[in-house]
Amino acid sequence: GEGGADKLSWEEFGKVEAKGRGFRKEIERAVGHDVPCRVGVSKENIGGWQEFIGAVGEVLPEKVDDVWQWWLGAQYRTTQDFRAVV
Repeated sequence: GEGGADKLSWEEFGKVEAKGRGFRKEIERAVGHDVPCRVGVSKENIGGWQEFIGAVGEVLPEKVDDVWQWWLGAQYRTTQDFRAVV
């Protein structure tokens, strides 16, 4: 983003974020500034993640190579490229 990070990674979108607390505002801020994010989401919280991020997010498989390839190209992405790793 402008004057900030070119991409971000969060270890987990958990129960706290699903309820509107935790790092949710930081994730929203990143989305609003077109900063690509990699967000870890457990299977238990994927519903809350999808409700939060809507059509903007995409779930990647747990394959490290897929996540790494996305991460390497992330600086060229927009908010249409937010990902959850389940």
